[in-house]
Amino acid sequence: MVDTAGIVQTDELVEKLGVERSRRAIDQADLILLVVDGSRPPAQTDREIAALIRNRPAILVVNKSDLIPAPSQPEVGDLLPDRPMVSISALTGQGLAALEETIESLIFAGKAIASDALAVTSARHKEALQRAEERLAAAETSIQHGLPADFVSIDLTAALNSLGEITGETVTEELLETIFSRFCVGK
Repeated sequence: MVDTAGIVQTDELVEKLGVERSRRAIDQADLILLVVDGSRPPAQTDREIAALIRNRPAILVVNKSDLIPAPSQPEVGDLLPDRPMVSISALTGQGLAALEETIESLIFAGKAIASDALAVTSARHKEALQRAEERLAAAETSIQHGLPADFVSIDLTAALNSLGEITGETVTEELLETIFSRFCVGK
């Protein structure tokens, strides 16, 4: 679950980075909750984000349902007319159960498809996976060129060792140095 920054046009470098991160999160999301302020008409940025996610699994979440008067539902509903819309109040909790039910119904109906994308949260694990992939590709090339099994074995062993760095079955000097430099390890 990712709470993204808004997607706005800006000249500020930090904000641009936040917007880019938000766009990547949208591209990788299995389900998007577009949360809009229901106490006012949709803003231009709301419309831009809605256009950006129009072909993605999404729920329109209208917040601040506790405030009156709220804009007409058709005006807000026009943002994502073909998607479920749930009114909530983050302040009072009203509508949160309905939001949960809507999320569940989309997931169980297969409309929020879990992606097959690999989620790697550690830079060290990512590097180990990249090394393993490179060595597997090298092993495949060796096989395609008819090289002896010894050559293939070297690459497969290296790939296995890289994966072992993730599972803990392989420990390199570099990993030991990292562990001892970052953590206080007692006797």
